[in-house]
Amino acid sequence: MRTLICGLLLLISTTSVTGARKENAMGGGAALHGNAGESSDVKRADPSPFVVTVVPSWSKPPGPWNKSSGRGIEMGMNTFRTLYVILTNVSKQTQAVFEPSHSWGYYAISFELRTGDGRSVEIRKKQAGFTMNVPSTFLIPPGEQMVYLIKLDDKWVADPGLPITEKEPIDIRVKAIYEIVPTPESTQQSVWTGHAESEEYHFEFLHGS
Repeated sequence: MRTLICGLLLLISTTSVTGARKENAMGGGAALHGNAGESSDVKRADPSPFVVTVVPSWSKPPGPWNKSSGRGIEMGMNTFRTLYVILTNVSKQTQAVFEPSHSWGYYAISFELRTGDGRSVEIRKKQAGFTMNVPSTFLIPPGEQMVYLIKLDDKWVADPGLPITEKEPIDIRVKAIYEIVPTPESTQQSVWTGHAESEEYHFEFLHGS
């Protein structure tokens, strides 16, 4: 099974795909709506072709070798930690998605974070320039996935800003959002357009300078 990680290929077990299908059938996992164009290569999709899930930067059991237990993510200018957003095609048709190396897919992933005191924060990619920019796509067959490797470094911005918490993590709830707006290129290449959200995850959050 072939899965794109920002231009790389990764082998993914079918266990998570089966779970995503069951979750989608039960109404969990993601809130989805949108549409797809038509072409001879990629058939018209159902309104809800994707389930969005998140793999955190760390997930540790309690024990003497761990300073802290739990699951979490980190944001900071020079962070080395990564997390993953997984887009699973739960439809019966191959889905075309824009690759994240160009502007059509670069901004597809964002996050909504809720702090314990009730604040809501959007984390999104900063605006970037592209010297070579083409609407290239990646095809996801039914039951397969595209994996976005995310490093919340200085290419990302939190709005409104967040306090620095690099020594002690704070508890937050976060969900990943996949969104593609309609464009002439999405119609031409039968790319599904719409808004899909993961479930809300309870994570620890480190925010460095």
